[in-house]
Amino acid sequence: MDRLTKLLDDIQQVDANFDEAAWPASGTDYVFDMLMGLKQRRREAIRYEVARLTSKLEALSAGRQQGDINHG
Repeated sequence: MDRLTKLLDDIQQVDANFDEAAWPASGTDYVFDMLMGLKQRRREAIRYEVARLTSKLEALSAGRQQGDINHG
């Protein structure tokens, strides 16, 4: 999980450093726009997956803790 969180942080840093002025303006280059759209969808998929896995891990952890309380 830490590795995925680090990956997400690294991706967000790359996005923050992206110099839009160095690339074609939106709507002027079909291929570039398509690639940027794909990049955005990949970013959203990674964010979703990290959130989904975090939720599952927290649920498992809570279940174990509840089991420890009931059996302890």
